[in-house]
Amino acid sequence: MSKRVDNICDRLWRAIDHSKDDPVDVLNALWAVYTRQVSLMSCPDCREQAVHALEASCPDMLKYANVQAERRTRTRASARAITHTHH
Repeated sequence: MSKRVDNICDRLWRAIDHSKDDPVDVLNALWAVYTRQVSLMSCPDCREQAVHALEASCPDMLKYANVQAERRTRTRASARAITHTHH
């Protein structure tokens, strides 16, 4: 990631109240922001490519999320229990 992208990620991360915001609500908000940002693209092909790029990145995102979750579980760095979202 570029420094600029890292900075944007940091700003978004700090905007989330991790002690109060439900993880599912946070994900829904992030998807809504992504959708809004895609809608700002004037080119329909670019909008389509942006959505397909997100879809294509899902397996890697899940793999990374699983690794990070396992790391947090081992080190007990995360005291907040996250509820299951697939039930």
